[in-house]
Amino acid sequence: MNTLTDNLELFGEGFKNTIILFFFSAIFALILGVIVGALRVSPVTPMRALGTFYVNVIRNTPLTLVFLFFFFGYPKLGFPNPGFVPLAIIALSLYTATYVSEAIRAGINTVPVGQAEASRAIGLPFGQTMSLVILPQAFRAVVPPMMSVFIALLKNTTVAAGFSVLEAGAIRSNLSERGYPAMQSLLWVALGFIILVAVLSLVQRKLENEVESRRCPMTTVLFDAPGIKAIRRNRVLGIITVVIVAAVLAFIIYKFAESGQFSAKKWSLFTFPLVQQNILQGLGSTLSAFGVAAVGSLILGMVLAVGRLSDRRWISVPVGWFTELFRAVPLLILMALMFYGLPSIGFQGMTPFIAVVVGLILYNGSVLAEVIRAGILAVPKGQSEAAYAIGLRKTRVMTMILLPQAVRTMLPVIIAQLVVALKDTALGFIITYQELLYKINYYGGQTSYETPIIPAAIIGGTLYVGCCLILAGLAKFAESRLRRSPKASNKNPPAVPGAGNLDMGNAGIGVS
Repeated sequence: MNTLTDNLELFGEGFKNTIILFFFSAIFALILGVIVGALRVSPVTPMRALGTFYVNVIRNTPLTLVFLFFFFGYPKLGFPNPGFVPLAIIALSLYTATYVSEAIRAGINTVPVGQAEASRAIGLPFGQTMSLVILPQAFRAVVPPMMSVFIALLKNTTVAAGFSVLEAGAIRSNLSERGYPAMQSLLWVALGFIILVAVLSLVQRKLENEVESRRCPMTTVLFDAPGIKAIRRNRVLGIITVVIVAAVLAFIIYKFAESGQFSAKKWSLFTFPLVQQNILQGLGSTLSAFGVAAVGSLILGMVLAVGRLSDRRWISVPVGWFTELFRAVPLLILMALMFYGLPSIGFQGMTPFIAVVVGLILYNGSVLAEVIRAGILAVPKGQSEAAYAIGLRKTRVMTMILLPQAVRTMLPVIIAQLVVALKDTALGFIITYQELLYKINYYGGQTSYETPIIPAAIIGGTLYVGCCLILAGLAKFAESRLRRSPKASNKNPPAVPGAGNLDMGNAGIGVS
């Protein structure tokens, strides 16, 4: 208790900065997310392509790498440095906006197609249809899932602590310098986040209850075959979009050239076989941590899902608390508890790899538990009744009937969460785990090669995006197979509580 009472000022300053980061990042992410969401459903092909490109690139890049670029690469392009907190807000906003845009796009698809048709019948163009008719109704539907995005944003603010921003995630390092045990300071920080997440979760549940009765049939038709004037207008808008994008790209290339980012010396470092080998070793470390964590998360998720559905309250209640606890604590704090906290109370043998893997398993296992539980509840009741009728006990019904169907049904969502886990391995960079981002930062800081942080970030970002896109492609493939499978179809599926509460990750909205 002395750790808290003796340092109330530090705890207050840390959580105040966390709330500031969260508040302004949420506002800017919401504004940008609405714009990108509108681009994603635009009838103008270049606009749709621009929105899709932005979402696919940023959403598949670890938040830690986004921070690395803005804190170390952005100033080298000759732009003014606004300070650590504004840079953190920019990084969080750009990253979170991709998840906001997808929530907005999903909300647009819940608006009945007749609304858009009626607005066009009275002569409203696409822009006015979107701003006056579609978006106001879409916002009502997306408020609950949007809260999940903002909860993940709150937890993602801890990444800023690894880049010298004095927020709640940095309290541990400051108290360690004052001689306080790491475990105590981290537990108090974790408790603070649990309280903040609990408040946002209560708001989310209240909003879910209010909008549940107002849901409308879904449609993906927002615009139909355009007329002659609309075709001309869309072509003009397409040309304008292409010109603007080309101008922005030309400006970026100019800034890169002006600041020497195309210098042969900067890029020559990455032509050495030893450097390439070390970067690939970093990628191997990333994939090995991800592989172990993915298997462990799936196993833990299934165990927790079954436990939460147990008829015995002495099992279901503790498992429920366990699940909610580790979903509420930021992943970086969990890794820090493993790496800094346990050794401070005498636990020896902790390595960065173990800390990263255990943190990923606890966090993603808790998230997957809710996904799998939703899948089990979605299995038609007749399946279990038929199993009981032929004499199977409850354990065998769960393991042989319900779990296999639940995993199969929720496979796209499970793979999507594993994409978040893959990006979250980059948090190991902050606790000195020598994964891909660690190697990128190391080589990007080589002053003898003119500090090639931007070339290093481009190489690392390409590798991360490529790996994440492969997993995302698997998720889409699994979803398409499930849609074609007659076994997966169910005309009247039961309500699935919590199915839309998937976390975006902590460097990974998930959707923390």
